[in-house]
Amino acid sequence: MSFLRNITICLLIFGCIISCDKTSKEFPLDVDFTLAPLDGQTTDTVIFKASYGSETNDLFYRWDWNADSIWDTEFSSIKTIKKRFLTPGEYSIFLQYADGEGNTRIVSKSTKITQGYSSPKPVIIISPPSGNFTNEFLFDASLTIDDEDSLNQLLFRWDFQGDGFWDTDFDSSTVATKKFSKAGLFNPTLEVKDPSKLIGSTSKKLEVHRTDTLIKVIILWSPEQIAVGDTIVFDVSSSQYNPDPDRDFKTSWLLPNNPVWSEPSYEKQLAHVFKREGKNEVGCKIIMDYSSLENTSFVEIFAAEENLPPVPSFKISIPFGNVNTLFYFDCWASRDDHLPTSQIFLRWDWDNDGNWDTPFSQDKVFYHQYTEPGKYGIALQAMDNLQETTTTYGQVTVSPYENPTGYFVDHRDHEIYGTVQIGSQWWMAENLRYNIPGKSKSGYETTLCLFEREEWCESVGKLYHVSSITDDRFDDKVDEVCPKGWRIPVKEDWEILIETLGGDGNAKELVFGGSADFNGKFLGYASFYIETEGMRPKDTIYVFHETYESMYYTSSSIAEDINEARTDIYMIKVSRDNGSLWKGYFPSRYYIPVRCIKE
Repeated sequence: MSFLRNITICLLIFGCIISCDKTSKEFPLDVDFTLAPLDGQTTDTVIFKASYGSETNDLFYRWDWNADSIWDTEFSSIKTIKKRFLTPGEYSIFLQYADGEGNTRIVSKSTKITQGYSSPKPVIIISPPSGNFTNEFLFDASLTIDDEDSLNQLLFRWDFQGDGFWDTDFDSSTVATKKFSKAGLFNPTLEVKDPSKLIGSTSKKLEVHRTDTLIKVIILWSPEQIAVGDTIVFDVSSSQYNPDPDRDFKTSWLLPNNPVWSEPSYEKQLAHVFKREGKNEVGCKIIMDYSSLENTSFVEIFAAEENLPPVPSFKISIPFGNVNTLFYFDCWASRDDHLPTSQIFLRWDWDNDGNWDTPFSQDKVFYHQYTEPGKYGIALQAMDNLQETTTTYGQVTVSPYENPTGYFVDHRDHEIYGTVQIGSQWWMAENLRYNIPGKSKSGYETTLCLFEREEWCESVGKLYHVSSITDDRFDDKVDEVCPKGWRIPVKEDWEILIETLGGDGNAKELVFGGSADFNGKFLGYASFYIETEGMRPKDTIYVFHETYESMYYTSSSIAEDINEARTDIYMIKVSRDNGSLWKGYFPSRYYIPVRCIKE
């Protein structure tokens, strides 16, 4: 055999010499190569690197590792290559290089490889790759390799949990089985020992869970179509364990916006309110009560935009009237988050007794007359197209009197006022609420709410600085406070009204509940003063007088008698304690309620 190899080497060298002689002038490059280590073991990887002088010509290389005249690589431009010799011996390595134009040369070197010893390279295959704790797992190491020894010369041992404690001793079997007692994430470890007592080890992750696909999780819910804010009921009572359909189970839920599973329970239904618009994922875990095996299913619920209940609202022509009053109810202020006001359904319970007096309709203006005196609660219910409802409430007071009444809308601010006819005069049956914006030029407020609280303006009307609405002594322009077609009464208007009632002794009939249906209230009046800091104004302080004690109303008539203060305005006052009437001239710097009379 050695003789044949030597002949082959000689022939290769002889061929190279002929080639070199033929092309020596055209192909002068002198290429060499190095190998590291120069002599090695079967466990080493030898690095071969071709090199030549300062020339930069691009060359191509191929290698023959054992001088058998069969090139082990194809020509390439790669100069560095790695090779591991698995069998000990002496090797002659040939490198052939070419310039791509048909010119080639061959160089060679020898290396001696002695026997080396390497650790085995363990390989683990686990079947199934994951499973629950009732599965028996097969651990297979038959793909383990060793460079020097065959598989049947190797010994194997296992640490199935990867906890540092070996579950088996070294033996020749390449397979083992294991059933885990609990769920968890384990790192089974394999050690392989060869006859030289060299050991290789490896590990592999294994998830042992509780999931059993024979548990069928069936999630039903109602209603199927929902919006944000709706309550949906989930039902998993149809779920079962296929091998034993009658076996009971617990449920645990993973709900939107909740990062943890709920505590398991035997309840098969769950009510939930969705708070997020769009796709919501809901998970249910079925846990068998005897084995703790489980299975999980997720469903996706789409929640449409939230449908809020409608908001009913109504204005009454006047919250107090008599048995002849046709009360007017305006519901155009009702609102819904999806519907225009015109499409909201409304119905009424005129005495709030729990029985609806009207069917649902899309009307927004209603009239109702009470034939018996008393205080009546009112209920208005609004419904949208999804039958969501909301109810709001109000109250009216009905007197037993029969004065003609009506109402009108102040188009400046859309306030509604009730009216009453007393004798030949038509009066507003409640105090004016019109807001005069800003302050007077003198710096004080033109209008004022009782106790400076806005809710009093809504319920009993505003107080008006008299000089700002009746004369021009302090300001260039007198504010027009009464609606078009109405005016502030003059001295004679009040006198006619008192005479219609039967004289001064009957002025108490102007008070709320009186026979005139005038509905006056004991609001008193207000004044102000300027608080200073040194010589400079600091704040305007408002003071309220005779509240709950007296009822004041102003006119626009200025005193004409030279004995009266020419800055005073004619007013009336009714005392609460005895119902007595005072009428005369009062300073115009005070704040007084206003009633308008029809022109």
